[in-house]
Amino acid sequence: MTVSDLLSFADFGIKRGLELGADEVEIFLLRGENTEVTLENNDVHLGSTDIASGLGVRVFKNKGLGFASTNSISEREITNAIESALRLAGHAPPEPWNELPDKAPLKRLEGLYDPKSEGFETEDALQLATELLNAALGFDKRITVESGVFTATKGEEAIMNSRGVEAEEKTSNFMYYLFGMAIDGQEVSNMDFSIDFTHQVGKIDVLKPAERFAERVVSSLGAKSVESFEGAAILGPDAGRALLGAVVSHAIDSDNVQKGMSKFADRIGTEVASANLTVIDDGLLADGFSTSAFDREGIPHRPITLIGKGELKSFIYNTKTANKGDSESTGNASGDYRRPPVVGTTNFIVEGGGSSFEGMVSDTEHGIVVRRLSGFPETVSGDFSAVVKGGFLVEKGEIIQPVTDTLISGNVFEIMKNIESVSKERETVLSYTLPYIKTSRLLITGK
Repeated sequence: MTVSDLLSFADFGIKRGLELGADEVEIFLLRGENTEVTLENNDVHLGSTDIASGLGVRVFKNKGLGFASTNSISEREITNAIESALRLAGHAPPEPWNELPDKAPLKRLEGLYDPKSEGFETEDALQLATELLNAALGFDKRITVESGVFTATKGEEAIMNSRGVEAEEKTSNFMYYLFGMAIDGQEVSNMDFSIDFTHQVGKIDVLKPAERFAERVVSSLGAKSVESFEGAAILGPDAGRALLGAVVSHAIDSDNVQKGMSKFADRIGTEVASANLTVIDDGLLADGFSTSAFDREGIPHRPITLIGKGELKSFIYNTKTANKGDSESTGNASGDYRRPPVVGTTNFIVEGGGSSFEGMVSDTEHGIVVRRLSGFPETVSGDFSAVVKGGFLVEKGEIIQPVTDTLISGNVFEIMKNIESVSKERETVLSYTLPYIKTSRLLITGK
């Protein structure tokens, strides 16, 4: 099935929905082919390939919403889905902001689809998965890969609505990761992982995440417990993702703002963080994991500054929340064919600063480096208490030892205000790109 086929089915669905009495109709379709090779217990498992398709129908009738989906694409299934959605719309409470977006100019993005992906076979995935595993195991005999995967996905999606929106895109994606530990006699390191991705066959590099994973687990051997103290913490990119990524994404979501579930409500134009913090949402990021020309409603993506040098600049909206908030969509409708669009970030980026990681360490009298966390913050309040994974004690400007049995706790909104420095170095973990972030006055609890 080609993009043209998807658009033909979408056009049929729009006409059929209006014929059956819908005031407005949206059809979202996708088709994809996924090849996957899994790794388990230092071994490569056989790969598999599957083809998936899906269709989501959203209709409005007298401002009532109806939605239905199916994983089969045909004129019969489209008709059945429309009829189901219309029945639901007839019983749904009317909401004045229930409207579909109007057509807007779209710019096709280069680099999201690699024609070479058409020739990428299961055997290629098996070979690269083997190279990924062997590169990690060959780094140090103490390494154990508990799990991992290499996936290759290519597909098409199309969105069309009765207001003239028509958007289509082809993509190819290659993602690969490792998860495991290092074992030295009776000593076991912290569990850790490394992940990478690209849209292009020629940019696949399994050695980079394999070596990063191996270095991380080996370096955490010999961990010792520490005395409890209050001090500085240097949050690595993944720790920053778990804390800032989760809380800021929740707080700038206009749906949460409108429901009274965001601490950023009524804070646009005010200081919410240190001037060292700038956060951007960019659905057009080159080779980004969540990059696309348009959102789940067919609205063009664009870069949005959420927090600029500590000042709250913008919330993110889809069409419904924009209508409700007397604003305009920022192109942040998110979701798939299984449910109506919600609000969501695309590529979440914290801009790098002027410090180096080494400089941040050398300027720390007493603190801790936190590479990864086990635990999640409470996204409304920002409170958290999490186990440090891959952490290191810092004394008088030097990393002294890896740590174990250690918790950090605090409040993410307070962390944002107490950011002392941000590193030049950044790391991307799927949709999140973050630097090292040094913050003061965190509670570090040892055994």
